[in-house]
Formats: sequence, C-alpha cells, structure tokens
Amino acid sequence: MHGGRNRPKRPSTIQVERYRFSTQISPELGERKFADITRSDIKQFMRTLVTRGDLSADYIASIGRTLSSVFAFAVHEERLDANPVFGLTKPLATVSRERMFDEDALKKLWQALAKPLPEGLKRHPQKPCTPEAKEWPPVDPLVSSALRFALLTLTRRQDVVGADWSEFDFKAKTWTVPSARHKSRKTHVVPLTGTAMAMLRKAAEVTGLELDEENPPNGFVWPSRTRDDGHLSDGALTTAVRRLCEELKIPHGSPHDFRRTGATLLTSERGGVRRFIVSKVLGHSAQEGAAVTEVYDRNDYLAEKRHALERWEALLAEIVNEAKAPANIFRLRRTANDHA
Repeated sequence: MHGGRNRPKRPSTIQVERYRFSTQISPELGERKFADITRSDIKQFMRTLVTRGDLSADYIASIGRTLSSVFAFAVHEERLDANPVFGLTKPLATVSRERMFDEDALKKLWQALAKPLPEGLKRHPQKPCTPEAKEWPPVDPLVSSALRFALLTLTRRQDVVGADWSEFDFKAKTWTVPSARHKSRKTHVVPLTGTAMAMLRKAAEVTGLELDEENPPNGFVWPSRTRDDGHLSDGALTTAVRRLCEELKIPHGSPHDFRRTGATLLTSERGGVRRFIVSKVLGHSAQEGAAVTEVYDRNDYLAEKRHALERWEALLAEIVNEAKAPANIFRLRRTANDHA
C-alpha cells in the first residue's frame, strides 16, 4: 500500500481507506469482478453518490481516490490493462482547502465546547442528536478536551487522538509526537501553554485517571469509549465540529481548519509571528533547497514555537473573552469544568 513520496501509507490512512471501501464502495461494486466494471458503471456510481445528498463534495472525491487506488493496484497486478476510474472520480468541484473560522465562529465554538454535560447525562461522542431534543446536546467532555487541545496546539487531529501520556513532560511543558506517528516522519516537539496543560488534566479527570505528572503512565490520553485497547477516533472530532457548526449556524468547518485559522492569525499584523516559525509550529517539513539543510539542522526552534503558541493563546483569549488580554497574561478564562 504505497502512499507516494517514496514511502508506504500510514496505518491510519489504510484504516480510513478500508472504511470508505466497506461503507461506500463495497455495497455497490464489491461483489463484481474487476473486468466486468466499465467506465460507464464508475460514472453512474459517482453520480449516485452526488445525488444522495448526504455526502460532501470533498468526501465524494476521497471515495473516488480510494476507488482509483483499488483499480490502480489491479492494473499493477496485471488483472486489468487500464484503470477505468481514471478521470471519472471528481464529478463536481470540491471545496477548496481555504476554509477558516472567523472570530465570531471561534468564540461560539469555544463556548460550546466548554459547555458541561447536564448532570447524569452520559452520551457517546458520535451518537446523533434526537429530533425531539429541544437543544443540541453538548459535546462529550472527552471530545471537548481533545478539540480544545487541538485548537490550542494547532496540531493535527490524528496526532491528538493518538497521544500517549508517556509523550508528555509536565515539568518542561512539552509534548513530543514521535516520528512514527507524525505526518512528516520526524519527531515533532510541541510546547504547551497553561490552557493546553489544563486540557490534559481535564482529559485525566474525565477518564478517572489519577495523573502523576512527575511519572506519566503509559496509555492513551483520549481513550476510545467503545474499545478497551484503542483511542478516540479522529472521526469523532470531525463529527463534533460538523454538528456544532450546523447547530451554531456557522460555516461548515473541521478540526483541520483550526490549524489554518491559527496560522493565518499568527502571521497577520495582529499576530506578528514569522511564517517560518508558524510552519515549525504546524510541524511542516522544509521544502525545496531547505530540505537538505533540515537533515542536519536539529534545532527544533522550541523557544520560538513556545512564544508563537503563547501568542496564539493570547489572541484566542481576546477573541473568546471579548476583551484585550494583558501582554503578560495568556491564560484563557477557565470554565467550571476546567482545573488547571
């Protein structure tokens, strides 16, 4: 299972593609032989996905990419002479990856994520809202802490949900994402602000863990609600944000848009952080000629990244609290649910 860039696909990518195949492709095409499926069949299949009305353009395109990969493998194995899917998997324009949340949306999202569950209510993070509900149910506390942590650190949702307690140094206030889990295939060190630390402690509280910060245990910070040996799915985070956007009547977005929003605000005149440092915060790899230098440059710009994330926390505090944060105070206003 090759993922391009001269490296195999990540296990998480394979898992997602298998899910797309089993839920979207297999019911319609899974029982048919490769040689019996024509370009006309593929075209009709893609049109059916569009007319269903319950799938976004981006998701339909991702299904098309998975389908194309399956047939490309068949060609590679000489079971087909040509890929019948080529050119037919994007029947409509996808949404450009330029979405970001404005300040009003950020404020509404943060307040909704900070809203506590009613006493005694236990809700699975992916359980749909019932039509009879008069008010959209608040987000599960475990999902909430993961989303707020992702927003504060501007890290990828996959890195967040897969985080292990052993990756955190509470004394140094850092989180080290190992190369095996990071998209760049390089170790990524994330400085932690006060509010990010509070979200970690919130996760421990929600899961009933008595956290020893001097000797963090092994185990997922955000464990699965349904599997004893797994972590919270990244889909749970995406689902929570999508539903909140619908209920709050703000433009559709996803956890990935947290990163784009934070990066845009940080590199603005208001943020004042250099784009190069923001790229380090985001964990992006160097491009072009700088790529060779990066192999020998072991300086991970920890101090600069910490300053940038503290600046981001300050900007977020201004947005959420509708007040200018003092220059020396970066802590977001705590809710009744948060214990720093």
